[in-house]
Amino acid sequence: MNKTARTSEASTQFKMIRTSNIRDGRVDLTDCFSVEREVFVEWNRRGVPRSGDVLLTREAPLGQAGMLLSEAPVFLGQRIMLYRADERHMRPELLLFNFLASHMDRQFRLLGAGALHEHMRVGDGLKLRVHCPPRPQQDALVGEIENGREQSMRLSRLADRQIALLAERRQALITAAVTGQFDVATASGRNVTDGVPTP
Repeated sequence: MNKTARTSEASTQFKMIRTSNIRDGRVDLTDCFSVEREVFVEWNRRGVPRSGDVLLTREAPLGQAGMLLSEAPVFLGQRIMLYRADERHMRPELLLFNFLASHMDRQFRLLGAGALHEHMRVGDGLKLRVHCPPRPQQDALVGEIENGREQSMRLSRLADRQIALLAERRQALITAAVTGQFDVATASGRNVTDGVPTP
């Protein structure tokens, strides 16, 4: 469908998921465009997204994936593909983790096209290969991956906070030096943050 859905200026219960709503394994519905009911019905004529579906961006950017965890009335905007696990054979979480894994990055690089804006053709979405161990092994595997991801994301959040704090301290030092509160010429051999106001 090579067109853009007509959005509504008024807020409605019918929401359009855009590529910007899909990041780091999550589908965030807090900043979606609203549409009228007839637009929602038209765009969902092939099927309605439901909780547990895995959404993949095939452009802008290519390769972001997230799991929909809501039964809200939503539809997919342009450049998004929907994958639904057959739960007799694969847990939806494991399907998502496949899309977040490094082996999928390699496939995206092989299938992606476009020098300026890398994208993947719709048909190429069927060429992506996923790892699917026997169903009885998947519960333990999903638990192990979830624990590892949570630890990794916690460390990432800590690192982000440290980076933000360092940026604030750097700005405070620059301000103090420019305003004369801090003498750069005499800073050697002492704690350079002495006398610098905390942001």
